[in-house]
Amino acid sequence: MSSNFVPFTIPQDQLCFIHIPKTAGSALTHMMKQVYDIKDVSPYIAMEEIRKLEPGSLHQYRYIGAHMRCSIRNYLEQEPAFITFLRDPVKRVISHYRFSKMLGDTAPFGPKLDSNSTIENYLQNKRFRFRVENQQTVYLGTDLLYENQPEGYNHYPIVTDEIYERAKETLESILFVGIQERFQESVNLLCRTLGWPAYREDRKINVTPGRVEDEPIPDHLLNEIRERNSYDIALYEFACELFDKRLKEISGNSSIMDEADRFYDELFKEQFPPSDTATYDFRYTPVGSNWHEAGRNPHGVPFRHMGPKTSSFVDLPLTNNKNLILSFDVLSTISQDMLDSLKVIINDTEIPCESINRQPGFTYTGKISKDILATTNGRVRITFTVNKTLSPKELGMNDDARFIGPAFSNLQIRPVAEPKVPVPESTTSTQPPSTFKNIRRIFGNAKRRLGS
Repeated sequence: MSSNFVPFTIPQDQLCFIHIPKTAGSALTHMMKQVYDIKDVSPYIAMEEIRKLEPGSLHQYRYIGAHMRCSIRNYLEQEPAFITFLRDPVKRVISHYRFSKMLGDTAPFGPKLDSNSTIENYLQNKRFRFRVENQQTVYLGTDLLYENQPEGYNHYPIVTDEIYERAKETLESILFVGIQERFQESVNLLCRTLGWPAYREDRKINVTPGRVEDEPIPDHLLNEIRERNSYDIALYEFACELFDKRLKEISGNSSIMDEADRFYDELFKEQFPPSDTATYDFRYTPVGSNWHEAGRNPHGVPFRHMGPKTSSFVDLPLTNNKNLILSFDVLSTISQDMLDSLKVIINDTEIPCESINRQPGFTYTGKISKDILATTNGRVRITFTVNKTLSPKELGMNDDARFIGPAFSNLQIRPVAEPKVPVPESTTSTQPPSTFKNIRRIFGNAKRRLGS
């Protein structure tokens, strides 16, 4: 296996996330950054910037997440696979208000909301109409490109029945539709759709820092939001029905997590035949495997930190009838105690490993006995555990607030070298004597039958 080996399914098509504001976008993009190589994930692109791009200018990315419409396809070389999330429209409007209020004058784009404004001010201000009225329907039912629309087209139009029907058609035709209020189920339905293992992290989403959680919203304003979002409410209900239908079709009576894991295991064994060698560079890691997003050291070597939890894994297709050698590099750690606690577990069995100080990191090696592998059937899980993860920011090292473990790179598997068996020196023939005599006898019988 080459160093480019990716031990799980990566979609051949580009994934494009239609990120409707305040609908789980940050959480989903965070998850995708844990899966893809850092070079494969597009930077955030504002809507106004998208319209200025040259056609085909985004083809190098495998995942694109932005506040965009389906017309992003005009900047790609082929049709992508679209995914999106919807959210309860009333909750989405309130969340957007709180987010805008929290940003205040620091908002990077769009109209700015004074930090002293009330939600009533927000709803009455015409500058925020596009954030208040049917924004989900607008995103899914309209085109971002001015040149594809009649003269004077407003890319935040008043929603009509025609736009609503186009939005429904979009939901029916794209690869995946998730529901923020059912984020865990949604992400696991996406994992099952893509052939990835189940996502078991309990991640909080769309928590606006500094917001007033219990800020009361008067009933008459809640009713106003509902009245101004009648299309979004209908579209959200349609999306929930579509989600339930797809969930039942795929998982049946099983949990979607179990079904995602089952399908991942099935695809893994179909696509990756067992081998006694492997080279893995950590550019891609399975969803839920507890690795932070990929980085590069000054020499361009890919690496990933463990974290935020204390246990991370890699799945590899390994043969089960040979003794194997595992080696991997640890490029850095922010705690020697953390590194000293490192354990390596093959399936459910811990193996001892020795380390060599390579400066600035370490190379670890350990033997994987074929007895440990005997019960496996193609997919072997290599788990790394440490006693803790730490935040560099809390330690006063830098501004990195993530909880991280050691940084891993360059994992390799090779067979244990078998001792050479001495071979006796040959004299007149490489064939054993008895075999040589049998060949002479057969040849002689053939000559007599031919009359020679």
